[in-house]
Amino acid sequence: MRCLLLFFNLSLFYVSLTAQSLEDDYLPSIDAGVDNREIIYTKYASGGLSYLTHGYQASFRRQHTRSAFYEHGYEIDLSLIRHPKEVNVRSGVYLGGMPYCSGKINTHINLRAGYGLNKEIADRVDMGAVEINAYVAAGLSLALLKPVYLYVADDDGIVKRRYDPDKYPQSSIMGGTWFFNGLDRINFHPGVYLKAGINFDYSMREARILTLEIGAVIDYYFTDVKIMKAPAKNYSLYNAFYISMFFGKKWN
Repeated sequence: MRCLLLFFNLSLFYVSLTAQSLEDDYLPSIDAGVDNREIIYTKYASGGLSYLTHGYQASFRRQHTRSAFYEHGYEIDLSLIRHPKEVNVRSGVYLGGMPYCSGKINTHINLRAGYGLNKEIADRVDMGAVEINAYVAAGLSLALLKPVYLYVADDDGIVKRRYDPDKYPQSSIMGGTWFFNGLDRINFHPGVYLKAGINFDYSMREARILTLEIGAVIDYYFTDVKIMKAPAKNYSLYNAFYISMFFGKKWN
């Protein structure tokens, strides 16, 4: 819920800023004096943040017009995917330690690169209205598994070690370490993905993008993505619902 509130607060802030300079920034159509047609832009670029039912995501999209009702182009997503069994805990020995997930041996960072198509469903009748579009995308998905490191107590004192639940019981764990530990030991698991959603563009500037998108995404990897230690089950298929906020611009 905090993520959703953040999205809507950012949207309201953006709208308030654009409303102050709407007259200066609004670009009428060349034919506005004849039939009040809107400008058809040919290039689009936007970035966004997403909350997924299994994690968080940052995205970038670069599109071109295919016709008056279609835009197409590539997208790149970088997300952090959580296993369904992930639960953060704190050390019962050292209360000042960072939280960690018991049994989690790898962090799942996901990189997607694909092709997307945006189809207009309902056009805006004026600059105060909302444009509704359907969005579909598909492409390659790459799981980057980063080993989890924790602070543990052993014969050498409190030291940083790669987490192995069989070797380090909870009674020996002092807490988690910074996220960047283990980036030099990443393993890769390739796969594919499919995404579908509906987006609502309610920007008050004709040349700007302010879009709320809701939808679902499926990632399928060719091998199981090992996040948790047995007996927890690991999966090759991950699916999630998402809600995104995109900001960007259009130009010719």
